[in-house]
Amino acid sequence: VGRRVLGSSSTYSITHYLYAQCPQPENPDGWPEDKQDSKIEWHPETHECDGSGPMVECIETHLGAIGYIDAAHGHEAMLNEIRLRNGDGVFLTTKEAGDAGVQAAAEDLSKVPSSADGDFSNVAYYNEPGANTWPISLVSYVYIRKDLDFIKDPARRSLLKAFATALFDPDYIGECARYGHIPVPPKVRDLSLNGLEMLELDGTPEWTFEDSTDPGWGQGDYVISKKRKTFMMYEMDRLGDDAKPIAEDIRQLKLEMASLKAGTGTYS
Repeated sequence: VGRRVLGSSSTYSITHYLYAQCPQPENPDGWPEDKQDSKIEWHPETHECDGSGPMVECIETHLGAIGYIDAAHGHEAMLNEIRLRNGDGVFLTTKEAGDAGVQAAAEDLSKVPSSADGDFSNVAYYNEPGANTWPISLVSYVYIRKDLDFIKDPARRSLLKAFATALFDPDYIGECARYGHIPVPPKVRDLSLNGLEMLELDGTPEWTFEDSTDPGWGQGDYVISKKRKTFMMYEMDRLGDDAKPIAEDIRQLKLEMASLKAGTGTYS
């Protein structure tokens, strides 16, 4: 069993899920209530994995190993994903749940404050109901002060709002799909966008986004253009595509090495 060493959101999530599914003392062999945290006391025979990369290596190099990692990282490493039981008792993987299944966990707004400046510290989405709902769904938060006077340049203040607003634009948040980040449900999006309207931005310029070629105006001030791209970003995308087949070759070699250590035949 691979497990994280230092404080980890992955540990926090999996321990809360285990308790939600099978709590003690209701189930004598269930998960203890006092072991729901980002860092807990593990069984001494578990393997320490300090970070997502080492967790992948632990699972790949130990035949029959099991561990926990964010779904996108596991998919990228081509690890085998086991099915988890959700709140309706259905066993499924993140791929089977899909984006809709992950979003479904956050559909119930009764769990969140009525305003974006409320207290979200107890908001959690574990074991939510729904036949296709994924049982461990996390939300990323961006905290912004309402009073932005500490940012001296007025244009930078409104640029901060433009950046935060783009997090809810499919054209931009869609770029994060490769890392496993998906848009929040519409109700949560609306709550967040209303919160951005609380920012104090009097006297600041408004930034706009050029969605398609806008001759002349697309090169103007306070316009974020889709036409602008650095050579470095282009080269990084190209190298990323070239590295994909190499990553698969490395994965196969690791599987064969683990198989040989265990005294079995090769497998994939």
